[in-house]
Amino acid sequence: IFCPGAKSKISDCTNFVSQALLAGGWPMAGTHNASDRAAADQWWFGGSMLVSASHSWAGAQNLYDYLRLSGRGRIVSRIEELLPGDLVQFRSADGSHIWHSTVVTGVVPGDLLLSYHTNDNRDKALSATEVPAELWVLWKIADVIPQPQKGSLRPANFSPATATRSYIRR
Repeated sequence: IFCPGAKSKISDCTNFVSQALLAGGWPMAGTHNASDRAAADQWWFGGSMLVSASHSWAGAQNLYDYLRLSGRGRIVSRIEELLPGDLVQFRSADGSHIWHSTVVTGVVPGDLLLSYHTNDNRDKALSATEVPAELWVLWKIADVIPQPQKGSLRPANFSPATATRSYIRR
C-alpha cells in the first residue's frame, strides 16, 4: 500500500501505517506548513518539496502522541478488542519510547495478524514478532473522525463516553 505522491523509504513503518489510515478514510489534519510539522495536532503528508510530512505521519512515537491527544485512537488492554484496521505499536525494552508501528490485517483465535514495513511483512502473527506482550500498545482506531474545535485537538463534544461511542465494530 502506497498513496500517490507518498514516498517509501527504509524504516518507514509509521509512514506505511499512516498511508493505511488515509486509505481507510482518515482525513489529514493540520496546516501542511513546515513550521508546524512537529506540532502534536498535525497529521499529514505532501507539504512541500522540502518537507513531505508531519512528524506524526512518519514517526512511531509522534504517531503515538498524536493518537493519544487527538481522540482518533484509544489504547485497549486485550488483543481480542482489535479488528483489521486497528494498530499495534511496540515500546522499547525500557518503556521510554515507541519504536515501531503496525496495522492489524487479520484476526485469528488468540492472535492478531499484522502488516508493516521496515522489513516488509504481510499478515505476520503478533505472537511471532518476539516482542513481549508488556511492550505492546494496542490501539482501537476511531471509524468516525470527529472534527476538532478551532485551536483544540479535542472535538467540540468530546468526552470519554462520546469517544467510546465513536468506536464501532467493523
